[in-house]
Amino acid sequence: MTTQNLLIVDDETEILESYESYFSRRGFTVSTAISGNTALQKVRECKQEIILSDLNMCDGSGLELMRNMRRENLMPEIFVLFSGDDSVILYEATDPRPDLLLIKPLPPSAILKSLQELIEQKKNAEQSPSNP
Repeated sequence: MTTQNLLIVDDETEILESYESYFSRRGFTVSTAISGNTALQKVRECKQEIILSDLNMCDGSGLELMRNMRRENLMPEIFVLFSGDDSVILYEATDPRPDLLLIKPLPPSAILKSLQELIEQKKNAEQSPSNP
């Protein structure tokens, strides 16, 4: 896998540190943000290819972050939300819809596997010819 920029957004510092360490060791260029506002500022400064964001944070939500990024035309190639509760109904009603919704707690290895599958799907979709 080529190096990809990954922004991890969560208001729990333990999760940020754990995920940053794990994904850095696996070839990602990782940056972190403790809030949606901080994440938005980082994306304005440097476009991110992948964003992994908590759904519920103290200063807002991952959905608000995603909407703000869309409004400013800053959406990454892949946007993943993760939540500590069963938010499947919320996921179905979301506009814009994230590429993936994961339920915490989830080990970083499971997130990596899901990301790799999503990256492969997007790569294959780009390479396949469009249907007329």
